[in-house]
Amino acid sequence: MDWSEPPMDLYNDESLMLILGLSVCTQLVLMVYITMTLTHSNALRRKQYNEMKRRHYGNFIFRRLLAQLDQAWMSSSRCADLDACRLAQCQALDAIHLFRHSAIQLLYPEFEMHSEQASDAYWVLNEQELELSTAGYAFADISVEVTDDLLVHLVHPERTDGAY
Repeated sequence: MDWSEPPMDLYNDESLMLILGLSVCTQLVLMVYITMTLTHSNALRRKQYNEMKRRHYGNFIFRRLLAQLDQAWMSSSRCADLDACRLAQCQALDAIHLFRHSAIQLLYPEFEMHSEQASDAYWVLNEQELELSTAGYAFADISVEVTDDLLVHLVHPERTDGAY
């Protein structure tokens, strides 16, 4: 190498273009990698959030069923005539139908868990939670883990093997 020559004369145009092209390609690959990483982490966070909302909703519908059945039982124990007993029976059947509808929505979701609509499908109002808590059915008071297996057993008892 001759150090007396200017440095630009040491390289030809083709090698400078190759270095510039490699630099641009490296930056593009890094940008794609960073974008994919951020997108994946956001989707993972959304899926975890939706799973948390789903578990909370499952616990809520179970506690709501218990409260509604308890209320129907209390009114059936005070039955003075046939109409009052039928009303209590209708309350119990309505509670079971509401639970089955909500449990099926939970077991067979309409939306993927990484979508934004999934958290909306499993939304529980604060007023509903407060109503259950004041009735003695707070989340901390019920020590049942509401899993998909439990929901399947409650909704479709004919499908289970009798493990519960």
